[in-house]
Amino acid sequence: MITIEAYKENPCGVLSIPYWKNKRVKIPQNMCIVHDTAYSEDKYKEYCDEPYFRLFHSLTDIHIAPVNGISIVNAKQDDIPLLVDIINQSYTDLSVTFEQLKGYTQTEAFCPELWIMAIDNINSCIVGCGIADFDKALHEGIIEWI
Repeated sequence: MITIEAYKENPCGVLSIPYWKNKRVKIPQNMCIVHDTAYSEDKYKEYCDEPYFRLFHSLTDIHIAPVNGISIVNAKQDDIPLLVDIINQSYTDLSVTFEQLKGYTQTEAFCPELWIMAIDNINSCIVGCGIADFDKALHEGIIEWI
């Protein structure tokens, strides 16, 4: 198990997922998660290489750029079906279910203030959403869907 101190020094380098999730997830025996800096095609021939990314932002340089005609509001649990629809319409290769998003609300990192919807002010339609978690122990925010 990776220590909190090691994680804080290089969160994206030591874990592929947030620390709080790593405590809950068991990686299947037939899976190997390797950072790009340690990857070697020869060494992992028996695995399927599926690249993904994880970003880190220190929040020290934030520029707020309001978008005219769009309001940001907090999503409520009653909005979960709408969020599922928005996410599923936004991605061709990924999808979520009501149960998945509802499950996010049951985790220790659930933070209702970080579930947001972008509303078109003219026709009151939802044009986007964002779902994030917050690990109180590490003071780390994690974007799940945007």
